[in-house]
Amino acid sequence: MGKALVDIRILQREYLLAISRALTAELDLHDLLRVILKASVEFVSGRAGLIALAVPGTRQLRVAAVYGIPPDLVDHFAPLLQELPRQEGEEEDASQELGRRLREVMGKANLGLTQAIRLPLLSRGEVIGLIYVFQSGNYYFVEDAKSLLRSFAEQAAIAVRNAQLYQQVNNEKQRLDAILEQSADGVMILNPSLEIQVFNKALSHMTGWWAEEAIGRHHDVVIDWQSLKTDSDLSDAIANGWPLPGAAHIYVEGDLRRLKQANHLEADGAM
Repeated sequence: MGKALVDIRILQREYLLAISRALTAELDLHDLLRVILKASVEFVSGRAGLIALAVPGTRQLRVAAVYGIPPDLVDHFAPLLQELPRQEGEEEDASQELGRRLREVMGKANLGLTQAIRLPLLSRGEVIGLIYVFQSGNYYFVEDAKSLLRSFAEQAAIAVRNAQLYQQVNNEKQRLDAILEQSADGVMILNPSLEIQVFNKALSHMTGWWAEEAIGRHHDVVIDWQSLKTDSDLSDAIANGWPLPGAAHIYVEGDLRRLKQANHLEADGAM
């Protein structure tokens, strides 16, 4: 293996390690994509770059990150954001069309860009975006530049996929929070230490505790039984080993001692 190839592999590894650290740093997606794009452009000694992501339900793309392109010229790159290839492999058949669009862009942007490499961002075989790296003047990309950049495209696809999954989880959490908050039943969620994490409006009316005051407190501080109609409460059940694998739900019934201090809810929900 030649020294030049060894050097470029070491450089590639260093860039990918930096990207891996950025992936775990909880950066905003657009900031993270710009880190990946900057590394991609610098790695192949390019001049500029652009990452575009698919618009859900269309074959169009929107710009998510740019590097080396002045903000006022980004709109000139619109011809490169049309007709997203749907599947892996389709993008390989478009080199002539890509060249035509690049010439159109260069005529408007006047940045001296003469070459472009385009790689798909793939998730489960579906193209979710594209990464462009541009070259300028009489400079040329190395012969295997496209192959060398695939790892960077893979990292960008991972970042996008993670962001999409996070958004899906967050949307579902917001939906469930809304359902719990509007439920007529009193609902709370505890962590393993029996500290209250969720406390809905109905339970506030039942206990006299505002949600913001109940959250973070231990269950037994807020749920204060005046009398029990069952043999045990939650603390007793846990002390006796509940929940065991396959154990039934615990059922506790009784009369609550409501909080009636100032700044807490009275029985009718008023202050």
